[in-house]
Amino acid sequence: MAVAVNISDAQTSKGTKFLGLTLEIGAGRGETEGSYTGKYKGFSFAAAPQFSYFIADKWELGAGLGYSFSQTKYFDADDNSMGKGHSSEINPMLFVRRHLMLSEKVGFRTGPFASYSYVKSRYPDEASYSEDENIKVLSAGLNLGVEFFPVKRLGIVANLADVSYNYTKTTGSPAVSGKTKKINASLTNQLSLSVFYILGKK
Repeated sequence: MAVAVNISDAQTSKGTKFLGLTLEIGAGRGETEGSYTGKYKGFSFAAAPQFSYFIADKWELGAGLGYSFSQTKYFDADDNSMGKGHSSEINPMLFVRRHLMLSEKVGFRTGPFASYSYVKSRYPDEASYSEDENIKVLSAGLNLGVEFFPVKRLGIVANLADVSYNYTKTTGSPAVSGKTKKINASLTNQLSLSVFYILGKK
């Protein structure tokens, strides 16, 4: 679940400003699948500040910059350490959103976005040395979410669907290096919420 806190002058009227921050912290463990049987445990952290401005009533223009880091430790079936890997990602993005309010409390927001992701990973292989992998992704698409204002200065947004075109370039070991082009169309299959607070008026 992602939680974002935003500061704005009003809800969706011209001149409104949003200053947001999304934080995600995760941890997990499990068993690996593939060329050998083993176990892993790891943690992840992500932060994404975001600023937007309503250029007209119901029309929002904004930009964000995301950063994430994850680290994973690998073990064999007897719990002997097999090494650790880590990954970091920088993700700037631009977006335009149209807010379609059904009432003062409920509405939808939708609009185009464009983003760039640079991911750098290092992970141990079976020969007990590390390999670097760099991934660059250019994305452009359309997002749809539903928003709800339970009280005057509090809003909640849930993502519903995304349609995007992604161009990915991967460099590293010969097994993973290459370029791919893909169109994704997906409905959200897990709960992902952004909570924002509205402070002040125009």
